Amino acid sequence: GGSLDMWRAVLGPSAEIHGVDVDPRCARSHDPAAGTFVWIGDAGNATFLAHVLAAAAPLDVVLDDASHRSEDMIAAFEALYPSVRPDGGVYAIEDVVTNYWPYYDRVRAEDGLSFVEFAKRKVDELNAWNSEPRVRGARRDRCLTPPPRHRRNGDSHRHGGAPA
Repeated sequence: GGSLDMWRAVLGPSAEIHGVDVDPRCARSHDPAAGTFVWIGDAGNATFLAHVLAAAAPLDVVLDDASHRSEDMIAAFEALYPSVRPDGGVYAIEDVVTNYWPYYDRVRAEDGLSFVEFAKRKVDELNAWNSEPRVRGARRDRCLTPPPRHRRNGDSHRHGGAPA
């Protein structure tokens, strides 16, 4: 919650900023008249995040600087990412390095994935449409739709323009 003033300075006075924190003291930064909204709750709780998204979505920028635990990073990503604007929205997570620190909860209990491994799978899914079927982990039946600026044109790609 302490970084909301800094983000206000970076994003400007017309930005609508929603902050999520478990610390009730952060509520002192809640100022709807200035476009600053503070939600007190656990970012790892999908029900809570659905409540936040009902008021805040669609999202231009998500900056996850929460618990730094893989389980929470994954839960927040799964809940928030679908609400990030597809036309230029940004999703960033701070301190992913904790996935490599032995004294952190580095993996999600249900499947043993760290956030880094989870993100790698998402990158594989995103790029599966462009891989050869024999590439391990690239499942064409689960691939994401390619971004519009990278459309297939025979064996070549067109970047930044309309399809040929």
